[in-house]
Amino acid sequence: MKLHKNYIKALEDHYKDFSYSETIEMIKKNRLYVAANSKYTIQSLPKDRVWAEDINTENFKDADEAMGYIEFLTDKELHNFSSHLGHSEYGMWVSSKKAKLIKDKWEDEQWWEDNYNDSKEINDIEDEFNESKGEEFNGIIYNHLIDFTSLTDNERSGKLITDSLKDKSGFEEQLRNKEIVIDEHYEDLQYRNASSDIRIYYFDLSFKEKQHLEIITFIKDYEGYGVLSDGTLELEGLFDGSDIMRNTLTKDVKFLNPINGKWENFLLEYDNDSGVSDSINYNYTHHLSDDNFDFSKDFPEEDKLNKALKLHLENIKKYGKE
Repeated sequence: MKLHKNYIKALEDHYKDFSYSETIEMIKKNRLYVAANSKYTIQSLPKDRVWAEDINTENFKDADEAMGYIEFLTDKELHNFSSHLGHSEYGMWVSSKKAKLIKDKWEDEQWWEDNYNDSKEINDIEDEFNESKGEEFNGIIYNHLIDFTSLTDNERSGKLITDSLKDKSGFEEQLRNKEIVIDEHYEDLQYRNASSDIRIYYFDLSFKEKQHLEIITFIKDYEGYGVLSDGTLELEGLFDGSDIMRNTLTKDVKFLNPINGKWENFLLEYDNDSGVSDSINYNYTHHLSDDNFDFSKDFPEEDKLNKALKLHLENIKKYGKE
């Protein structure tokens, strides 16, 4: 499959300052890396859409009535989030057809009596709207944050955890048998304070033209609301007071489409189907004799992470420095 020249140029620009030999030496020298992962879904935007916060509500009698109208259009998740925050947040795409219908019928008591609990008209509009999501492209963004250098122990000594591991009895035998284990209570502490040597967005994408790609590409114009708030995807979605939200409150986020070379707006949602789906994985590297890092042997259960790391190194070798 031919990738667009704009995408190739973006790879060149992104990786030009990476050094393959220095990256390999960093992995070998530090011996340990941690990969924190989470998943987001990506879909092309629905048709006949309007951003809920942009809807004109000037014709309603008062602020309470206008708020009731917006709440009718948006979902329970955002209502819970607003209650949790103590102020209204209604950033999501909704059907413009539904918005117009509800506004037109707002004071029609008979219509509401007939349609409030079960309206075929509303259901048909919502079905059409939801079915139009992802028509052009859809998939999963595997959000990887890789830290090679700043992992310290959990005793506030400032000591590298690699040094702490070496000090334990049986270290050499564990190393030979590839049995180095990280304590569970250490994992959570490091995850919450994870820094990033490498950020990888690994996309598993399907397109309308029946094309399928697993590829590293780029995101821009994302406004984070979580811990990072630095334009990169959070490792964990927003909390609505009881659960992690699917909504990201993100209107203008774009990704670089590797096929047409355009920055395209898309519907970004946190993948919360299985609850909090982010995870953290550690590896004490055993790849000290060669440069052929077979990550699949480190984390055989983490296929997408392995592929992302492998492709990242391949991109450095191809577009970066020696």
